Amino acid sequence: MTRNEMAQMSRDELMDLILMQAQQIAMLQSEMEALRLKLEKGKKLPTNSGNSSQPPSRDWKGDLPAARKKRRRGPPQGHPNICVSWSSIQIIWLK
Repeated sequence: MTRNEMAQMSRDELMDLILMQAQQIAMLQSEMEALRLKLEKGKKLPTNSGNSSQPPSRDWKGDLPAARKKRRRGPPQGHPNICVSWSSIQIIWLK
């Protein structure tokens, strides 16, 4: 609404406009306060080794890559697979 439009309004219309805006402001303030309380209620410090009893190894590490490569178990690629079986072991009994 421009200044010229407001200048053409009657006093009663301006009063109605002011009262309507005051109601809107009050409603928005109450909504804002409710949201602020909800936000403060939900805030909780993240736990780490500095403010809890968990060990430092459990702290969040933000600079680590998201998907770590899993280490391959067993012999290296191309290595001959040599297994020892029980049948090839000779048991010597001492008397």
